[in-house]
Amino acid sequence: MSITRTPTSAGAVPAARALPGRLERQPAVGLVGSAIALALFAILGVVVAPTSSLQILGAVTTFSLPVLIASALWWHGWPVRGLSRPATGIINTALIVILALVLTGLAQLIVGRGDISHLLSTTPAQAAHGPARPPFPSYPWTLPLAALIFVTMILLTFVCDRWPLRALGEVGSGFAALAASWVIGLAAYLLLANWNAIVPPPAQSALGLSNPGGPVDAFNLLGWTLCVAVWAVVVFIPLRGAPLAGIRSTPVRVLVGLVGVIGLGWITFLLLFHTASLTVPEISAACGATIAASIIAALVFEGWPARLAGSPGAVAVGMLTTIAVLAAVLFIVLKAIGDARATWNPANPVYLWMTVCTLNFLAAGSILWYGVWRRWPCAPVAAPRAGGQEHS
Repeated sequence: MSITRTPTSAGAVPAARALPGRLERQPAVGLVGSAIALALFAILGVVVAPTSSLQILGAVTTFSLPVLIASALWWHGWPVRGLSRPATGIINTALIVILALVLTGLAQLIVGRGDISHLLSTTPAQAAHGPARPPFPSYPWTLPLAALIFVTMILLTFVCDRWPLRALGEVGSGFAALAASWVIGLAAYLLLANWNAIVPPPAQSALGLSNPGGPVDAFNLLGWTLCVAVWAVVVFIPLRGAPLAGIRSTPVRVLVGLVGVIGLGWITFLLLFHTASLTVPEISAACGATIAASIIAALVFEGWPARLAGSPGAVAVGMLTTIAVLAAVLFIVLKAIGDARATWNPANPVYLWMTVCTLNFLAAGSILWYGVWRRWPCAPVAAPRAGGQEHS
């Protein structure tokens, strides 16, 4: 099953297509992929003290997500695709990490001021430092910008089906998508974000935080962007874009998809935040669990066991049920682990740690294994390649 999508004769844009030779390999392959994603979560989210994991890795791993998506789903192994799968996985993973660090530093400069010594830091964001200027760590100040860039990359990859950027070729389109996600995400941040409800203006000046002065609480953007991401991921990966299957025109289909997922995401956030009275961290944790569950169910397990149902409708219901159950299990288990492993406070709630674990470790780990490491050590998936020899 490949996550790269191709138009069908009915105008649908499936998020993944089944390769007959791979079906019998489930659920064994899925168990291997899940074990690898869980190992990444255990190392980065549990072995590392959860509060330290949140503060040190929260921002940089969020900035890694668009680069990971570009590497796994746009570049397909470039620039080292001719090497063995382990070598390709190691080198491309290292490149993703390096780019993520560079982009997090750039985000520091955009949001406030450069502070490389606190790029990866557990220093409290508003610690009292007497007459000295307080540090400017990447967490939490760069998170709203990171979330906007991430959701833009999700929209370009899945909702837009890489249109029209795919005309630039495999490598060029990936770079164009990264650049577009940063331009659009930054524009949205500068137009929308406002820090006044979180940090008083005098404290902003002392800290070095630049306030765009937009109409939306900066941290509310986290909840909204992840609600949009949930709709984009669920509709265009496990459901394969089925709700838009009848729209034959690519531009029209893309426009309807964008308006639909952005609008539904905004409505979902408003209902959860105002009607259900959930906090932004709680909403973010629930969205992260749903996205991780969708990636694991549709990508790692390739739709098994729901795909065994007899009709497309039954498959869709089975997939949604699987995602709902898995998301609930992830939410409950991670909440229990977080509460047992650390003492949390309003500035660093357990729900933000849960968000990072589900989105940046479990979901990202699944994509990393599937798209960058190409399911090594299991059988590889078929993926578009511009030459080179596949090695085990």
